[in-house]
Amino acid sequence: MYKLDDILEEKDGVVVSKVNSKQHFKMDLPSGLVASFSVDPDTNEIFFGDCQSRVYGYNYIDGTGWMNDQFKGIFSNRSPAITKNTVYFPAVGTGPSNPGKLIAISRHTHQANWSNTFAHKAQTAPLVWIVNSARGSGAAILEGVGNGWLALIDPSTGVKFNAFPIATAKNPDAYGSGVSGELSASDNWVVATSEEGVKAWYAQPMDFEVVSIDPGCPKDGEKYIPEPGKTYTASAVIRLKQKDFTYPYGIAAPLAAFNEIGNVLSFAKLKYTDGTELETDPEYPQYQIHGFVDEGEQITVNWEWTAEAGVEQYLTCGINIDYPTNNPMLKGVFPEVTFENNIKKVKVGTPDNLWVEILDYSKEVQVGGSAFVKARIHHNKGELLTTRLVWKVNGVIMKDVDNYDLIGTLDDGITFTMPKDGAIVTVEVNPDRDRPSNELSYDDNKDTCTIKPIIVTITDPREANKLKVNIVAQSPIAPFKTWQYKVIVNTNYPPPPPTLNPDKESTPPWITLNVNASGQTADINVGYNLETGYQKIDNVKVTDKKVFSAGWGKNEHVYYFDYPATGLWGKPVNVIINATASSDEDDHARASKTVTINPWPIPRKELQLTR
Repeated sequence: MYKLDDILEEKDGVVVSKVNSKQHFKMDLPSGLVASFSVDPDTNEIFFGDCQSRVYGYNYIDGTGWMNDQFKGIFSNRSPAITKNTVYFPAVGTGPSNPGKLIAISRHTHQANWSNTFAHKAQTAPLVWIVNSARGSGAAILEGVGNGWLALIDPSTGVKFNAFPIATAKNPDAYGSGVSGELSASDNWVVATSEEGVKAWYAQPMDFEVVSIDPGCPKDGEKYIPEPGKTYTASAVIRLKQKDFTYPYGIAAPLAAFNEIGNVLSFAKLKYTDGTELETDPEYPQYQIHGFVDEGEQITVNWEWTAEAGVEQYLTCGINIDYPTNNPMLKGVFPEVTFENNIKKVKVGTPDNLWVEILDYSKEVQVGGSAFVKARIHHNKGELLTTRLVWKVNGVIMKDVDNYDLIGTLDDGITFTMPKDGAIVTVEVNPDRDRPSNELSYDDNKDTCTIKPIIVTITDPREANKLKVNIVAQSPIAPFKTWQYKVIVNTNYPPPPPTLNPDKESTPPWITLNVNASGQTADINVGYNLETGYQKIDNVKVTDKKVFSAGWGKNEHVYYFDYPATGLWGKPVNVIINATASSDEDDHARASKTVTINPWPIPRKELQLTR
């Protein structure tokens, strides 16, 4: 790099080269420098790239610099464009097999913010185009492509929000094909040079908007609930929201409506409210057009669609936008201020449906043993739904999940102590019919199974003469009252024959008595819901243990045990007491008893008399 003052001087009114000129600085580059500099005089920096798409920044006052080689290896022969914060560099490429890119590099971090790949060569230096109007300004990065297209790119995100052909590339792979020269701008004018000549545009902000879609089917809250197999008439409101210029012939904007089921899209035939069809675009006959003339002009279009059963279905309406993005069936042809409001989608579908099926359960269980039931809960849609799930045994709630999160299919289950009279187990989803309140059917929300009890009496010859257990308890018991029961252990261990050796004298056996009493109770802090019948139920289990000497001969050992105050509103509850005694001589005995707690009266709803 040279400074002009270092290499030139004036003699006799003529500028001539200095005899002993000197260079300002020298930098060795990995690849050739093939284009001109972009200069920012406010920061004393220059920016340039080499022929392998390395990008450089250099401060020609303090001598500091940087290089970005994230995209090295792509051919380039064009200069970058700069803004206050970003360097936009065209990595030109050589054609479809090695396409070009536009790279945005931060002037602060020297790293790429984004890159955008084209279908062909990125053949021009990028142009930062700022369009001003009375309503504000907008900016775009313009890049000419070797296949004849001109691309408009969002400066901050790198999203290619529009592209359109401005020249026919007769030989796209040849040098200088398509948009081959430079791009220039002045205020709202932009000029492009192509192999077909020079083209110019004058830009003014324009904005189309899809205001709303009405599917024309029944609605429950925010959800549209069509009847499967029925055909409905949908409508959409579309308007030219903004237009800062006069064009009396109308802007023939392409628009279309789709019925979407999964990844399958089908066109709908659009009609005005008077029943006449919209014109067909002569270039793209698959979609229709309407000529908008005045700013604020608004039209309503209708189309028919049929509701499908059990699928996720959408109605979509768009104007002047590529949709779907990857393989567009609708094309955008005009640049706009924004394309975020150019399309709307509304979800329609059959009502939610929940159902339950019991998968497995204990067929027969010994009284006092552990029984299980496993069920599968289904939702016909693969989206999150929060509902209620309730398990009951003999009409008593054993498990209540008030906020049960269900997506598709989920397994659930319970285990419980087997009562002596058997168990009728019921599992029910959405028992209150309010989450959701519009199910397709409630007949399959509940499933039931029956488990038979097995009553086993264990007789041990040793128990008849040596060890017996008996439980004595009153039944029924008043609810929410503390009560007591007793366990009687009878032992019969004859004393051994006398011995002459006092050191070998025998002692009576030791007895271990284990007692447990199991039941349920309502949480009185939560109370009873008069509207739904809900009460929070907790399991109660009280255990105790006694160790004592049997003594010689026949003896009766009596122990008393307390059970806390329990009960349920409107329902009886059984307390099962089990007592097991064993000796250190391996003798065993057991007993079981069921005590019924009477139901606690359901509180009456208070009534207020008025006149």
